[in-house]
Formats: sequence, structure tokens, C-alpha cells
Amino acid sequence: MARADNDEPAQLVAYIKTPDQADSGESRVDHWKGLWDGAYRQATDIADPRFNIAGWNDSFSGAPIAASDMREWLDATLDNIRAHDPANVLEIGCGTGMILFGLLPHVDHYTGTDLSPHALDTIRGELGSDELAKVTLLNQPADGLQGLAEKSFDTVIINSVAQYFPSADYLTGVLKRASELVRDGGTIYLGDIRNLDWLKAFHTAVELHQAPGHLGTAELATRIDTRIKRDSELLLSEAYFRGLTDQLPRVNNVHVNLKRGHG
Repeated sequence: MARADNDEPAQLVAYIKTPDQADSGESRVDHWKGLWDGAYRQATDIADPRFNIAGWNDSFSGAPIAASDMREWLDATLDNIRAHDPANVLEIGCGTGMILFGLLPHVDHYTGTDLSPHALDTIRGELGSDELAKVTLLNQPADGLQGLAEKSFDTVIINSVAQYFPSADYLTGVLKRASELVRDGGTIYLGDIRNLDWLKAFHTAVELHQAPGHLGTAELATRIDTRIKRDSELLLSEAYFRGLTDQLPRVNNVHVNLKRGHG
């Protein structure tokens, strides 16, 4: 999908696939629902249910991400969200509750939605009686939020979820609904957005890490191209976010920040 700003050259802001090449958005969502629900169900012997990192794998090695790296990721995410002084929170795609449990002591009420019934049951089983009173859990898709009052949240979180959405239009629809649910002056926080502008650089780095040393440049280029074609996640350019204020009347500011860390 291309976007043109005034007289500047058009920029690629998101990939789209033609109908004969792509599954419907609904089937894509069902695919990721099954994948993550299966990962949650297969996870056993979780040392800390409030820090459940099942299903989080390293793109370079394919191995589970080290707990220390995940802790760094979580702490940085929580710091970023707490900087906005959340009190009444909606998290779209809360998973097994890593962010929920991290923010719960600091907020008045937390509403979490997820496609996975098992993930929500895992959270319910971990909540104490005093915590249950300030948590609402809903088994709903990101584009089908029901029973929530408009302008009832000061913070909406969509963290490490948007990459599984079927299209940029789907995300825009979710953001439109989120903007209706957030109060005036509130915050919609999106995290772990994959950058379309760095797609080739990312897959080049992964392939260089995994490829044998004797691999020729032509075969390396072919492998990189294959990786790019097989990448089924949603990637977005910064230009997409710069255009949101034109598309969503209740959004008046967009800030794009690099994710920092050592892990």
C-alpha cells in the first residue's frame, strides 16, 4: 500500500496481498488464535505464572528467548506505559497477563481481552481475591470489542499483538475503536511493531546468522528473498503512523520511538 504526502514521492507503508494469494482476514486471525492457544496449552512447569514466556522464541536461533532478555523487555514496556500514569486500562491481546500483572498494583481497574480462552483462564487462576475485584477478562477479538463504554479508559494497550493482525486496514479499524474507548487526553500504546522499512535488513541479519560460511552471495540473496516472501506477519512503515491523525479524528498526536535494550 503506497501513501503520497503532498508533492513528495509515494512511500510503501504496508504490504497487502491480492485476494487470490491471501487468506481472508478472519482465517488469518483464526490461524494465530490456534497457534497461540496451542502454545499456551502445551506450556508446562511454568516457574512463575505471572511471568509466563511460553511461545516467545528467538528469531535468530529459533530457541526460547532467555528469561533475562524477556525480563528486560517486560520492564522496559512497563516503564513506558507507567510514564502515562494509567488508572483505568484496556489491554487488547493480554495473553497470559505479563503486562497485566506488572501494572495491576498501580491501576484502579484493568480490562484484558484475548482470543485464547486458555490464556484468560490462566490469568483467572493466578489472581488473588483482592485482585479479582479490579480485573475484567473478555474472550473477544481485537476487532469485535463489545460491552465497553466509550471514553471509559485512560490507557489502551496493544503490545506485541499488531504483528498478528491480517492487514493495515484491520489495525486501523482496531485503532478507531480504541480511540472511541479512550478518554480525551488518554493514551493508546502500541508496542513491538515490526518496521516494514527494515524488513530486508532484518531477514538479511537472520540469514547471515544461520547460513553456513561457504554459502555464495547468489544463494544467500535467494534465501533472504525466500524469507521475506514467507514472512506472514504485519509490518508497517512509520509513514502509516504519521497518517493516523488524518484517518482517526480523535487521534491528535502520534509518537514513534525505537525499542531499546541489550537482549
